[in-house]
Amino acid sequence: MPPSVLDRPFVEVGAAPHCPAGHFSPYSDGEKDAFAEDFANLQRCRTDAEAAASRFSPSLYGEKVPAGG
Repeated sequence: MPPSVLDRPFVEVGAAPHCPAGHFSPYSDGEKDAFAEDFANLQRCRTDAEAAASRFSPSLYGEKVPAGG
């Protein structure tokens, strides 16, 4: 008698089919790119004082900042 499915339950079982990454993203119309561009523009428009006080300031990590910058 051939082996039953219950004797080997995981033989020939593959991964479940999945949709491509980002398939259900709410940004399918390019809205995500527009948001990223706006954020980049906002960061470029910050004043030097705001940039110096940024939490990512090199001085927080012990790095030397060149004079005038």
